[in-house]
Amino acid sequence: MELEDDAANQVLYRIMGTEDIPAVLEAVARAFFEGEPVTAAARPPCTLGDWTRFTEMFLPHMAAEGHTVVAFDKATGKVLGALLNEDFVHPDPPAMEKFLDTSDGDWRPLMAMVEELEIQLMESHKIPPKAEERPSGTFFHLWMLGVASSARGRGVGSKLLRHSLLWAKQRGFKMAFAETTGAISTGMVKKHCSPKLDAFVDYASWDKMPTSEELKQLPSLGHLGLSMLSIDLTDFAWKDAE
Repeated sequence: MELEDDAANQVLYRIMGTEDIPAVLEAVARAFFEGEPVTAAARPPCTLGDWTRFTEMFLPHMAAEGHTVVAFDKATGKVLGALLNEDFVHPDPPAMEKFLDTSDGDWRPLMAMVEELEIQLMESHKIPPKAEERPSGTFFHLWMLGVASSARGRGVGSKLLRHSLLWAKQRGFKMAFAETTGAISTGMVKKHCSPKLDAFVDYASWDKMPTSEELKQLPSLGHLGLSMLSIDLTDFAWKDAE
């Protein structure tokens, strides 16, 4: 389903279908690999192969649900980026534990921080902790935003976010939320969405795992911590940058 034809920037936005999975996987796995700070700081660092295997576990159900927004270059048809979205009713994929045990890099600090923040989100908003007990069509998970470096300056990231939130609101979702790990994604959500900060992990002081020492360098690079940001969709209105 087409959402926007941005003629000025030569970008087409539409909902991801199952036929788009291979191209989206290749493009966003590389964008995540190049842009996600926590997995890059891990020791050993997470690889492009890791990101490909990790993302591949989630794309089939996201394509089936039909909530993920993809940006395509109109001239070449290549994927410029995507915001992978889902209804928050899915447990972790069955292959997750095997992935964590066999990945090239150390994913466990990132996964532990995300779990910590999701627990706080669920407590704050009275969301059932068991995925199968959560009401469908209520909580919209802005799962991961990835934009190719070649697409910078074309407004792709902010338009992916805008279309995702408007899509969710139009379909009756009550709340959207995102775990933002880096400065760019955190700043984008705060600039356009007036989110609530439900939980925060400070990279400089988080010490729940032995490998967390590697994360203390991230604030010097501009990444202060992992934020759990929620957005009330019942009265949501997109804010343009001033």
